[in-house]
Amino acid sequence: MHHYFVENENIEELTNLEFLVVFSEDDKKHIKAQRLRIGEHVTVVDKSGNYFELEITDIRDSDVFAKISKRVSHKEKSWSLTLFQGISKNTKLDEVLRATTEIGIDRFYAVNMARSVAKVKESSLVNKLDRYKNIAKSASMQSGRATIPHVDILNNEHDFLHKLKDFDLVIVFWEKAEENSFVDSAIKQKMGNCKSLVKQIAVVIGPEGGITEEEIAAISKESTCSVCTLGDTILRTETAGVVSCALVSFVLGRLL
Repeated sequence: MHHYFVENENIEELTNLEFLVVFSEDDKKHIKAQRLRIGEHVTVVDKSGNYFELEITDIRDSDVFAKISKRVSHKEKSWSLTLFQGISKNTKLDEVLRATTEIGIDRFYAVNMARSVAKVKESSLVNKLDRYKNIAKSASMQSGRATIPHVDILNNEHDFLHKLKDFDLVIVFWEKAEENSFVDSAIKQKMGNCKSLVKQIAVVIGPEGGITEEEIAAISKESTCSVCTLGDTILRTETAGVVSCALVSFVLGRLL
């Protein structure tokens, strides 16, 4: 079933009424290629965050009309997960963003780190950010999410470290971490007997070449930080970003 984020402000009160479904210009192109038909069902999220299954009742030129079939229930998490990923070469971040959006991250920051070989020039910052936002939206539509992750680029260390102050726990996955420093233990230790202590979680993954010891020290100084391992083997940056978010999401889902 196709899934869209529509421009309608609030369709909650339109039960049993036919209405015009307002799509973005980009989505209109996708819809034309998908050849939606009268009677077909799609899921949508409106600007107010309402999630519905719709039945298409009419298609007039490029306009799609529908009525509400049913409200779709989706489980609200009691925690939020943010990925800070070191900027890497080529399209590696594209794949990380796409996969971690499907996993369910809430925010994604591409971070210029000491060992980032590729740099995002100020002149290309807007275009690169637009690309990331489109990837996040596309992956959210593909996976049927109720929300689209917030996406941004942090081009200097000051902005990166300042952002980390907002989190209850920052988990840095580092190839030099102690072999018994597992993420579930770090979360349990922070949580103690009070689950409300752990709501905003950040995961930090370095670029090719990893995170420097100086960066580890700076992160530890500015935030409540745990340095954890992803196992005995050293993962590529794009693999580590996806594996770490899946692992932390699984642990948080069990504990919270």
